[in-house]
Amino acid sequence: MISVILCNRVGPLEQALRNRPGPVRYLSLLQTREGQTVRDFLAEWPGADELPKGALFRERSESFREKYIAFMGDLNIRNHSLNWWSMPFTNKNPLTTTLCRDTSSFLLIVSLVGETDDTLVVVTDSQDLTAQVKDYCRKQSVDYLGLVSGPSPLRTLLKLHTPAGPIKAFFRTFVLFLASPRFKRQTDTDGDWVVVSTLLHPGTFSVGAGFRDAYFGPLADHISQSGHKALVFGIPAEQPWAQLKKVRSGGHPLAIYPVESFLTLKDLVASTWAAIKLALRPMRLDGPIEIDGIDVGCLVKRSVNDAVHSGDVMLNLRLHRSAQNLAKTLGIARCLYPYENRSWEKMLVLGIRSVSPQANLVGYQHTSVTKSHTNFIMGDKENEVLPLPDTILTTGEVVKSWLEEEGNYPSGIFKSACALRQQVSAQITSRPRPQPLKNIFVPLATSLQEYIDTMLLLEQAFAGRSEFNVRVRAHPIIPLESALSITPLSDTRFFSVSNGPLADDLDWADVVLYASSTVAMEGISRGIPAVQLNLGEFLDTDPMTGLKEFKWSAHDGPSLLEVLREIDAVPDDRFAELQETGGDYVRGYLHPVTADALDTFIS
Repeated sequence: MISVILCNRVGPLEQALRNRPGPVRYLSLLQTREGQTVRDFLAEWPGADELPKGALFRERSESFREKYIAFMGDLNIRNHSLNWWSMPFTNKNPLTTTLCRDTSSFLLIVSLVGETDDTLVVVTDSQDLTAQVKDYCRKQSVDYLGLVSGPSPLRTLLKLHTPAGPIKAFFRTFVLFLASPRFKRQTDTDGDWVVVSTLLHPGTFSVGAGFRDAYFGPLADHISQSGHKALVFGIPAEQPWAQLKKVRSGGHPLAIYPVESFLTLKDLVASTWAAIKLALRPMRLDGPIEIDGIDVGCLVKRSVNDAVHSGDVMLNLRLHRSAQNLAKTLGIARCLYPYENRSWEKMLVLGIRSVSPQANLVGYQHTSVTKSHTNFIMGDKENEVLPLPDTILTTGEVVKSWLEEEGNYPSGIFKSACALRQQVSAQITSRPRPQPLKNIFVPLATSLQEYIDTMLLLEQAFAGRSEFNVRVRAHPIIPLESALSITPLSDTRFFSVSNGPLADDLDWADVVLYASSTVAMEGISRGIPAVQLNLGEFLDTDPMTGLKEFKWSAHDGPSLLEVLREIDAVPDDRFAELQETGGDYVRGYLHPVTADALDTFIS
């Protein structure tokens, strides 16, 4: 009889394998030093064969994506409510919670269980995946052994079985509430206000640049010069105290008021009490929780439990009340917000619409969209229950056309605008072609997992080679040190780290390597070739799936080196043609910022 073992430690695994003689297949889902230790051990175990994680995920990626979107769409339709939308996993975003990744891994494990009678070892540290596999094996009478170590029992008790999360969120919000400036003007419900609702990051108040929103870039200056009555309805995302200090200092093109500025103590207590009730008595789910007849209810129920016991629900419900108060205070003609279909966005939409149904709500698709962004795609008829804006402005025609075709959105909701965040010129930049390619620029983005997988691939390609200069640039909100501390690299001398302006990196680069970053588009607009690193993720992370030329792909170190040689071998006249093709695609994806394009946001 087949045995399934989930583990993240060598000691218990070795004993388990001694008690289960015979062939072993193993799948490593843990790309950390801890996971590498287990993987190295299994590589030396007699009769053990590693299953190719990347290839297995790649061949199932599109099929899983379609099924997951349909599954979550149906789940959202059957359970939608204010409380339901306050839970982050309902967004379908694979980066917000682990539900999407764990579901993909679980379905892969189920398919592997049915292939042979060999012992199957899965290297993982996911407690949710472990619980779901255990539930499946119990129902299917499959021998199961769970050896995944997790947090201490006391920590688990406090986190998942008490309302500690909502209570902690209340006290944090209460202090911010006391420190936030009040909106002191008289009620102006007959006004014609433009509200920009956005997340406030530390970089929003950069030294010497004043206020520069991470999503809307120069739009605040344009609005202030347009003569509209306007303000920023801000949600401090990181380092709130430093940001509040900047908010209070004034001198910004638009007045900035944190969410807490429009709250009352009654609102805070009511939001916290609603969140506590959900934590003590989670909602019941309607209908079957299955994909292809396979029960994934354990994963979904654990996602619900995680959400209601965290502070997320309380914070989202408090935003709903703040949005209602905002609409009661001001006559909102137009409310702009960065559109990613997140929980806080739904709270904003529901809150404003409950008071001012006539307000024009405008979402802005502010960055690239990949097939991994399942949060942008809806299931059949999901748009009938989802709190959507009246209009969604896109960075250009490429994304607009793709979302209109595949997104299941209401007809006419999209309008092409411009790319406020990216530095793309209207014409392709002429630059000498470097040969051979030497300066390798690697912008990282999206997630810690992407960092780890990218660094391992780069080591495989460039460690010990002197003919390349590799420069890595971290995303502003994900420090590279966080990844390097857990990535099992044997050598770190093959790369340097960028600490300067992005424009300098692009001036330096001969080629841009990327997994999901839109920086590659900025490179192509400058005539720099791009190579997409297919890291074997369970969903396709390439933001330029529609570009077939002036973009190459590699999935490991040897294939990357081969691709670089291939680019060097392209004749000059053909290279120039590819540059033009790539530039046309990027300009269609990221429209340049013009006065007319900026007017689209406020008219």
